[in-house]
Amino acid sequence: VQYDELDYHPAERAEHFVLGFEHLFGNGLSLRAGGYHKRMSKLQDEYYSFHDIDEFFPEARDDLVQLSLHGGTSRGIETYLTYDTGNRLSWWFSYVLSEATDDVAEIHYNGILEKKTGDLPRAWDQRHTLNIDVNYRLNDAWHFNVTWKQRTGWANTDFTVGRLQREDGSFAYYQKRGVFRGTRVPSYQRLDVRVNRHFYTSQGKISVFLHVINLLNHE
Repeated sequence: VQYDELDYHPAERAEHFVLGFEHLFGNGLSLRAGGYHKRMSKLQDEYYSFHDIDEFFPEARDDLVQLSLHGGTSRGIETYLTYDTGNRLSWWFSYVLSEATDDVAEIHYNGILEKKTGDLPRAWDQRHTLNIDVNYRLNDAWHFNVTWKQRTGWANTDFTVGRLQREDGSFAYYQKRGVFRGTRVPSYQRLDVRVNRHFYTSQGKISVFLHVINLLNHE
């Protein structure tokens, strides 16, 4: 057993407050907008990998961070606009302004790290999120779709590589990390394109598609 995790923890607590508005314009346009506020408490310790925040088994990594949290907060405003009259062209647009923070009580890390506690951005916090999706139905057989999305970069912890010289003249290298979640990676954007071909038979419909993800090869 690692990290002294020997017991089941009590359930975490989350309180949600949501306010929404929806309007149909009658010409194919519809608008949905809303705001939300979420408070989280009784949070369990969080395990986090510096190099890969999506790591399914972060405890297997040598860059493991254990966070003890007082709580967390997530809040934002969302807008969603759609257009669809049943004709060839349809589209939807969404924009989200949001903030997600952790109230960090303590940071456990074996390496060199400038630890900062208190309200810090969560690993997946992104202030701005924009999505645009356009569909074109040439006929019942051919459908085309283009999607573009952009978001603010996630929180990041910078690092440099240090060097120590051993007595035999060789060198040892180590990572020295800056302020925990003190910077952000650049914003992210992606363009996806999809072509759908439908075949109709007496038994139903068969669909095949070509889907190109990240057409512009943006990192």
